[in-house]
Amino acid sequence: MVFSSPFLLWALSLVLIPIAIHLFQFRRYKKLYFSDISLLKEVKSKSQTKNQLKHLLILISRIGIIALLVLAFSEPIIPSSNGNAEEAEVVSIYIDNSFSMQAETERGQLLQEASRIAFEIASSFPQGIKLQLITNEFTAAQKRFSDLADFSTQLDNVAPSPLHKSIDQVFNFIRQSKSQELRLNHQVYLLSDFKNTLDSSFANIDSNYSITVVPLNAAIEENISIDSAWIESPIIQTGREMSVFFRIHNHGSQKVYDIPVEVDINDQVSSSVFVTIEGESYLDTFLIVTPENTDYLIGQIRIDDYPITYDNDYYFTINVAEKINVAEIRGNSLSKLSPFEKFFKSDRFDFLSFDESEIVQDSLKALNLLVINQVENWNSGIEALCLEKLKIGNNVIIVLPADAETTGYYSKMKEAFGFDIQSWDTTMLTVNSINEDHYAFKGVFESHPENINYPHTNGYYSLNKQSFDHVIAGLFNQKPLIASNNIEKGEVFIITTPLDDKYTNLHRHSLFVPFLMNVSAASGLSQSLSRSIETNRIKVSIDDEKIKMSAIGDSTSFVPALTYDGILINGQIKEAGTYEIVNDNGTVEAILSFNYSRNESSVGAVKLEDIENYFESRGISTGKLDLDNSQLSESIAQGDLATELWPIFAVAALILLLFETLLLKLFSG
Repeated sequence: MVFSSPFLLWALSLVLIPIAIHLFQFRRYKKLYFSDISLLKEVKSKSQTKNQLKHLLILISRIGIIALLVLAFSEPIIPSSNGNAEEAEVVSIYIDNSFSMQAETERGQLLQEASRIAFEIASSFPQGIKLQLITNEFTAAQKRFSDLADFSTQLDNVAPSPLHKSIDQVFNFIRQSKSQELRLNHQVYLLSDFKNTLDSSFANIDSNYSITVVPLNAAIEENISIDSAWIESPIIQTGREMSVFFRIHNHGSQKVYDIPVEVDINDQVSSSVFVTIEGESYLDTFLIVTPENTDYLIGQIRIDDYPITYDNDYYFTINVAEKINVAEIRGNSLSKLSPFEKFFKSDRFDFLSFDESEIVQDSLKALNLLVINQVENWNSGIEALCLEKLKIGNNVIIVLPADAETTGYYSKMKEAFGFDIQSWDTTMLTVNSINEDHYAFKGVFESHPENINYPHTNGYYSLNKQSFDHVIAGLFNQKPLIASNNIEKGEVFIITTPLDDKYTNLHRHSLFVPFLMNVSAASGLSQSLSRSIETNRIKVSIDDEKIKMSAIGDSTSFVPALTYDGILINGQIKEAGTYEIVNDNGTVEAILSFNYSRNESSVGAVKLEDIENYFESRGISTGKLDLDNSQLSESIAQGDLATELWPIFAVAALILLLFETLLLKLFSG
């Protein structure tokens, strides 16, 4: 047992007062004269023992009352075996400096409160202790241990960060930091609001770790955030209307009315609306945009909401394509002008056509859509080219030749793309269904026409219905005329009939035009309107090796690392916004938007029992600090999860006081 306020123990000397009163009973006697005192002597001898017992019991009770009250005010505790400052040799203090720690409390922001507590924790340990300050940046400097002076300097530089780390990541970082300190007793303090940090995974914790959680909470009940933006139209070209959708989230429990939302496109206010959102729900809305030129649409969605402000803005960029690049690899025996060449030979497309024996690989780099049209010799080179394009988000259309059974298509289509070709069928059939939910035909019909004249076929390859993801155009017997599978980031479409008048009229049908338009427009042009600032690798087409990247309107730039398919950011983007990649000639290679993660937009405090259960379920015992304790440093030094004994001493003093009262009443009778 130790005392939080040992200086009060001097008051134990007050027990001398009842002792003095007991030893020196300053009574004034009055003489009375009796003729015979023999009876009085007998009474005196009988009551003397009784009086001595009474005085002794009263003395003991008064001494006990004073001693117990003094001990109670000295705050006796039994220190926990977890986290004793005298036993710790290495101390790591993690401060969660994510955006949610900017929430206000009565004593300022949570981050300021965390810094104050961290200093008190560090100050409570003996001089010479090894201290480590960790924040969400996980810098190389934070892997080093320092003294209190260096620790205080680092503490002064702690600022809000858009980065977010889980408890698992924090302990992995601590483990990487330890070298010669591996065998030392290691005390870890976690100062956080613990929002979205208690992940499902947790690394093994060494037995020499002592963990203390310091939960910090602010009473925030309301927050509005802009969560995301997206487009559904596969065609993003000049002069064509498109809808930009975005989601606004009300994280509070109360319904909010008439929240003003502004949308800027290319630095001009494009739309301004007022929205009303129910509590704990979201609202999806949109605006109509018509690109005027082949450039980028740079957008920003804004709301005004307090106190959490980092999620009030959402930046996005839409790449408007000048032309769509399409290449056709056709069978050597196809002598006629193919239907693909007829369609794609227009101002909206850059079209290339190669015979299967004359493929020019360099011409296929900047490709959106690849068409394999009735190739007779399906080889590993063509297959590798298809998979390469699918990997980066391009679409591939494969038209089966009439002799697919004899040229090995059956096994190759299944191995490469999953399509299980069963047999050649010459039954005369008509298309019965069009998948209007798929982007290939989405928006083609404003209202579904009756008695429509669908394409027909009298020669097609039957596919196992378990071997494809989507039926794009289905026949009356439920077999697909056009089917597709999602592979990597792209989609491969298979047309199960040769595009020849001998077998089908699909290539002459009016539905073939929107199919090619939508599939080509969506191919390779599907784009993320924005990315998290924590994104490291970005797949983007860069033509020049000498590039630099900067926020639009900011002269400060950095050089991203180039990869074979894009760039590496390596944590160099610190703020949300729109950034441009420029080459040495000043030409803009790409424009990208970045936003802060919305992981911490939710409101409400994490319950202490949830934090404790998280650790207990993994067999880890933790301590917690009493943040209301004015002597926080002494509380830390004596043990974080100490058992307080002052209530026991106070109750015992009260019992003795009642006992003394009963004694006085009993003996007075």
